[in-house]
Amino acid sequence: MLILVAAPLVAAGLVRLPMETGVALGIVLVAAMPTTLSSGVVMTGQAGGNIAHALFVTILSNCAAIVSIPLTLPLLLHSLQLDASLTIDQRAVFIKLLVLVLLPLGVGMGIKHRLPSIPPQRKRQLGMINQAIVLLIVFISLGAARQVLVEQAGIALLIVPLAIVFHAILLVMAFGICRMLAIGPGRREAVIFMGAQKTLPLSVMLQVTLFPGYGSALLVCVLHHLIHLMMDGYLAVKIRSRIH
Repeated sequence: MLILVAAPLVAAGLVRLPMETGVALGIVLVAAMPTTLSSGVVMTGQAGGNIAHALFVTILSNCAAIVSIPLTLPLLLHSLQLDASLTIDQRAVFIKLLVLVLLPLGVGMGIKHRLPSIPPQRKRQLGMINQAIVLLIVFISLGAARQVLVEQAGIALLIVPLAIVFHAILLVMAFGICRMLAIGPGRREAVIFMGAQKTLPLSVMLQVTLFPGYGSALLVCVLHHLIHLMMDGYLAVKIRSRIH
């Protein structure tokens, strides 16, 4: 509910503020997305949460997005007086899930089953590699938005605080849900990070395919992802320090 319902409702409220159409479109695209495929799981593990639960949320959210995006996005676009013929290849999305989520998970579980227990120092090194890969993905996406950033550098001054507010609201809602439902440590971290984060590749794909004329929307998608990585990275460290 937080990923596919609450986030679009928050975006619907934010886009009522005076802002450029491209920026509003970017917020709408981000809000309609499912949770992340990698960074949320990494953050959950960093915070000491249940990685298996985070992976389950990832798979469920991305599968549900096949239905939710064609329903949610047109409703949000209507408030911006924009329209698009949304055709999402369900088979392609499922193949993406198999290749990017299920296949690596299966390979990892197989390797873990065959190898002896990993020492704590090695686990920390593997965690650093995971973070480096996530940052590399963001860097590549930021490179795609380089031209927009150079041409419209001033608009980033609006996008950054807007992205911070949007993600902060989702985090507050996630903490509120955990407290209201008495969700304890382990699952709590998965709810917080998976519930508040949004996948970047799918939002970029939709922007490039459906709205290539709104370059600032691409900038919103990329900057939001970068900002929520920084916010959640700090939060994961704080949660982990409280546990220990």
